[in-house]
Amino acid sequence: MSYFSLLRHQWHAVGPRASPARTALQIGGTVLFLLLAAGAGVWAETWIRAFRPGVPPIRWVSSLGLPLGALYVIGRGYQAPLGLQPYLPLPVRSTRLVRFALTRALLHPINVVLLAFGVGFWGQTVVPAHAWGASLAYGGGVVLGLGSATHLARLFAQTLARRPLRVALLVAGGGLVGWAGVATGTVPVLAYSEWLFVGGLELRPGPMALLAGTYAGALMLHRRHVRRRLYLDDTRGARDAGPDPAKEDAAPQPAPPEAGIVCRVVDRLLPLGRQRRVGGSFGEAYSTIWALVAVEWRLVSRNRQPRRLGILLVLPPFVALIGGLGAATSGTVAYEGSTLFIWGVAVGSWVGDYGGRLFGWEGGRLQGLVARDVQGREILGAKVAALVLGTLVLWVIPVPVFVLASPSALWVHAAFLAYVLGWGVPVTVVTVPLARTSIDLNSRGVFSGTGLGKRYAGTTGLLFLPAVGLFVWADSTFSFASGLAILGGASALLTPLWMRVCRGAWRRYRHDMLAAFREPDG
Repeated sequence: MSYFSLLRHQWHAVGPRASPARTALQIGGTVLFLLLAAGAGVWAETWIRAFRPGVPPIRWVSSLGLPLGALYVIGRGYQAPLGLQPYLPLPVRSTRLVRFALTRALLHPINVVLLAFGVGFWGQTVVPAHAWGASLAYGGGVVLGLGSATHLARLFAQTLARRPLRVALLVAGGGLVGWAGVATGTVPVLAYSEWLFVGGLELRPGPMALLAGTYAGALMLHRRHVRRRLYLDDTRGARDAGPDPAKEDAAPQPAPPEAGIVCRVVDRLLPLGRQRRVGGSFGEAYSTIWALVAVEWRLVSRNRQPRRLGILLVLPPFVALIGGLGAATSGTVAYEGSTLFIWGVAVGSWVGDYGGRLFGWEGGRLQGLVARDVQGREILGAKVAALVLGTLVLWVIPVPVFVLASPSALWVHAAFLAYVLGWGVPVTVVTVPLARTSIDLNSRGVFSGTGLGKRYAGTTGLLFLPAVGLFVWADSTFSFASGLAILGGASALLTPLWMRVCRGAWRRYRHDMLAAFREPDG
């Protein structure tokens, strides 16, 4: 079987199942998006000179290579790898299948968009100012860096699936050391990144050899991982081909994950059903919502997938602590895009990650809940309460440090909370019925069902674009935080209207969502 046949098989598996006109429209939209990314690369030099006057654009972009590469590796760790088991019955050699998996990882949509942006920046900024040899060496070094990050992301995902807590602590420690090094100058991450990528522009052999060696090592390790996974899928398929009654007792099923002591204590404090009865219809609805929130917590604490998500979401508040300590040293919070971006993601990570698949955690089991005597407004109210409570938990963790070390940072922290609760929560609940990927709660993979489809990308854009626009408009941290608080507060005042929109979206899309959840079950 040729590579074209594999690509055609993959297209039929995940490609658009719609009319030719709609398929052509989606392809045209993709081409337009790539052209916009290339146009952004062309205009990047102008924007950099406007926001960073006096800083060479090429050196500034190169200095961000390693930090952005680390974020890329962690972000791609959320993505599930290509499933190889459906290809095992096909007449495909294992070596060709491994090459196909490696090539598909490199041609991920995120990589294609980044390459389009890079081509625009390279053609507009690098080529006119340097010789062709130096320009090609610089472009090749950037491509090697992107390829290395792609392969390392899959290895990071494998390690994260095996040892989530250790990897989470390692990432937190690495982020703390990196931030402290950049702030104090003891660990010149930005300078080293600039030396590594600008070295190709200056035709220095050391950086070029280091980039090439890193890519070769990452490719070799990724190839070994894919071959091992292919072998395990093959042996697992052969082992599951038919039951052996003589060996049923000798091969017990693995035990489900056990909840920790904190989860068990909170679990005992939660009600088992509609136990809190208050007079009137409002009291009955309140008791139902409280019971559904308790079910939501048990889903998080008793299953592997949501619990791993919870482990990783403990990390962003510690990054926010770094921002607070930085403000304590200077007296005010610096108007720095990277710090404020990480801070905002830390506060809104529960809404962005858990809320992005709010109904996907139940999957096909959501049908049983809908079939009960539970109204849609109660289900939506429970989801909103779960998002609000989870966000408050993540928000409260850094507050003692802000109060003691940096009271000026508390205003920014509160503004992010107002923005996330007032704007992020209703937008997520309105758009989440469009996310129709059911999640295997006991899967050992890292966060299955987190594909960056157009619906997920659209929801993420709705969450972040207002904040990005405020950052571009504002000229200080105080004005930026004030804009966030005003936007979040104004949106919170429209809560009755938001709830009507949420109920309308639920009534319109719930049948399609439930049908999509039933598909994996046959």
